[in-house]
Amino acid sequence: MQFISLIMIVLLATPASVSGSAHLGETHSALDLMTACQAPAEDLSSRAFCRGFVTAAYDGIQFYMRAQSQSEGIQLDRGFQVCSDEAVRSEALMSTVVAFAERNPDALRLSAFSFAQMALVGAYPCRT
Repeated sequence: MQFISLIMIVLLATPASVSGSAHLGETHSALDLMTACQAPAEDLSSRAFCRGFVTAAYDGIQFYMRAQSQSEGIQLDRGFQVCSDEAVRSEALMSTVVAFAERNPDALRLSAFSFAQMALVGAYPCRT
């Protein structure tokens, strides 16, 4: 239920927060995401878009990992899995993605989801 709520937040926040950068049905770029994540604190819609997108990416990966453990038909490559021993706050996820952008500026050419996934996999790799 939490995953569906986050998806709805991302969908509802998208047009207002990143106006002109992507239309309904189009993919956001990593640059769009970083613009939103690095917006001033007063830009609530951009910050909400960043928080919702990054949290939804994390929750989506976690969802597929749980589905994989319950079904033989779903296989998520180990290099795309995200693991954490404890709950991760959305602020930590946002910081992880921003820090990844600073270390990997060439990755800003990717889609927002691919970019977020790379940042999260690097920060929260699965050990087993």
